[in-house]
Amino acid sequence: MIPRPGTQLRAAQDCCCAPSTGRYGVSLAIAVLALAPYVVVTTAYLLYQEQIMRDLHASRVDLQIIAGIATAGYAFGALLGGDLTNRFRQRSLFLICEALFVIGSLLAALAGGFISYGAGRVLQGLATGLLPVIALPPVVRRFPPERMPLTAAWVNIGFFGAVALGPLLGGLVAGAHVWRWFYAGLSGIGAIVWAVSVATLPDQPATRSGGAHVVDLRRGGHTGGDARRQHLRDLHRAARAAPPSMSSAFGGRCGSRY
Repeated sequence: MIPRPGTQLRAAQDCCCAPSTGRYGVSLAIAVLALAPYVVVTTAYLLYQEQIMRDLHASRVDLQIIAGIATAGYAFGALLGGDLTNRFRQRSLFLICEALFVIGSLLAALAGGFISYGAGRVLQGLATGLLPVIALPPVVRRFPPERMPLTAAWVNIGFFGAVALGPLLGGLVAGAHVWRWFYAGLSGIGAIVWAVSVATLPDQPATRSGGAHVVDLRRGGHTGGDARRQHLRDLHRAARAAPPSMSSAFGGRCGSRY
């Protein structure tokens, strides 16, 4: 029998999106640990910024500008991440973003002036902004729908726990004057997440959920609509799992009705 045009390509897409029950805890931990450290930084740095001002000969305005640019980098990454997932493999994107976070944390830890410190903070923000639409949808897609309440619970615990943990760590860092070690520790966490991701994350093709259909020229068929709808469902589930502060990372794609 001659297969219908596009049948094999659809079967491959269904295989990639089929739920799996393996390594759920590891996948969820990777996603939360990749996203939470930057939240800790944003709620902790106000408590030790006076030390950074003295050590790096920076003014309060300098640090405010750095914080603003880092937040803008986060917002830009949240917008850019949705487009990149349509063009590149999510595993590769995740590893690149996590590596950028590690580099940014190291730059902040080893900074000799406020410019290098600012570059590190901006890299942290950009990398973390890219991660929500890269890290969360695979956790939703690879596992059965019955896992969604547990996934939503742990993601919210991770984010709001990071918000609560930030001031506590900030006070400890300020009391011991170890803000450089704090950023070095964040880079260490990022390096561990990166290494575990290399060993455990599966390689999946780009989603390609754009409006144009993906044409299978060799078989004369065309696909794209089904894959696009599946991607929208995945983003919608991931947005529901994320806390309200992260909802903007998924943009307007999650508001569609199916």
